[in-house]
Amino acid sequence: MRRLLCTSPAIFQTRVNSMKCCTPEGEFSSAGSSQLDACKCPLGSGRSAGLAHAPSKLSNPCNPCAHGSFAPESSNSECTACPAHKNTSAPGSSDLADCTCVPGHGVHASELHAACKPCLDGFFAPGGRNAPCMHCGWGAVTEPESGATSAGNCQCSSIIGLFENTA
Repeated sequence: MRRLLCTSPAIFQTRVNSMKCCTPEGEFSSAGSSQLDACKCPLGSGRSAGLAHAPSKLSNPCNPCAHGSFAPESSNSECTACPAHKNTSAPGSSDLADCTCVPGHGVHASELHAACKPCLDGFFAPGGRNAPCMHCGWGAVTEPESGATSAGNCQCSSIIGLFENTA
């Protein structure tokens, strides 16, 4: 669908590909609609909880989804929160795939849309992607033990007999 910038709050002022422009905030309504509540927020935006509009007023405008949320369809709903330990790289996301693991967290390769979990000892994840935590290597541990964010957190374990002799 082609986007159109509405220049006044007059409802249904302009038609675009069977959609009608409702407000300057980018709301659209299906052709033939005559109710203010038929105006929906575009993809990647949502409304605060409550009524879309008080009678005859544009009182609850659409806003781009904040970091950590997305809106995959036009609606009068709040944006949907990303699964646990996931965030979006920019506001206004419109797809669950935009939600990626935060640093120190990973997701099992077969469950890319699932919540991310903290990396265990010996693993790390830089964040910004939906991928498993990366292994530091045999015998390595991480500091911190859980949620390491880079290979710089990996260290040899003296408990299993690996150490550096500086003498």
